Amino acid sequence: MFILGVRRENIFSPNRVEGDRAIFETVGRCVTGSEDMLFKIDESEFALDGVRDETMIDAVFHMCRSDKALERLEKLEKRGVTVINTTRSVLNCRRSTQVRLLKGLDVSFAGSVVVNTDNRSEINWNKYPCWVKRGDSHSLEKDDVCFAVDKSSCMAALGDMSGRGITEAVLQEHVEGHILKFYGVGGDRMFYHAFYDMNVRGKFDDGIHNLTGPVRVDADRLRKDCSAVASLLDLDVYGGDAVVTSDGRAVIIDFNDWPSFGACREQAARAIAALIREKCGQNEQGGEKKGS
Repeated sequence: MFILGVRRENIFSPNRVEGDRAIFETVGRCVTGSEDMLFKIDESEFALDGVRDETMIDAVFHMCRSDKALERLEKLEKRGVTVINTTRSVLNCRRSTQVRLLKGLDVSFAGSVVVNTDNRSEINWNKYPCWVKRGDSHSLEKDDVCFAVDKSSCMAALGDMSGRGITEAVLQEHVEGHILKFYGVGGDRMFYHAFYDMNVRGKFDDGIHNLTGPVRVDADRLRKDCSAVASLLDLDVYGGDAVVTSDGRAVIIDFNDWPSFGACREQAARAIAALIREKCGQNEQGGEKKGS
């Protein structure tokens, strides 16, 4: 089997470059057997030039987020190549799209709305404090996610995003509680969660605006909710954040495609490798092999 691995471009890994590279390399080690060939390429190179002979590729695991790279991956999918995560699922994880898709889903997800940053006078939102999050992608720089204590600071954050050419943002309710991180692969193939360490700071060295440390959590409900969200988004490899309230309820506040799996890297890599093998076998049995 010929396997292509596409690394995430550094711009999409703010302060997480080493972690993202580590999970990528670990999956590459776990997925290849003695009769397999693995070719690894950076997202920027793949987006620009693709690969020399696409007809050789049986499977792709990737961490891509750029439009151009996803367009190339979509072409491979249409030819029957197994791609994890699918291009559709990655696009579904962009915040504005995700919030729209999750509307009405019976899971514990923090109240969120999509707003136009250029039409701030028309925004009807009065739940403060809240979070202001860039809508067209995940966070690329510090001001892409802001904690707003009142309407004035919320409008200022939206104005800043508008000035940077970001036309959509997500306003999300602030949930008071204890923060935890969760990771999943292939529905119920693998699931892991852990509370943040007391001394952890945010991705951009900003403080965490919640309580920290362990508390009782309804782990079964969390797992079911995450599985339901992943299924709706068509996502195989995922992670995110939740806030656990005083009654043990885990409220999801962020859901992402292919995280760094820092707390469970080996376990996740083995699960991803097995998932790739399984999906390749399904494609072959279903007559969807590349080139068909």
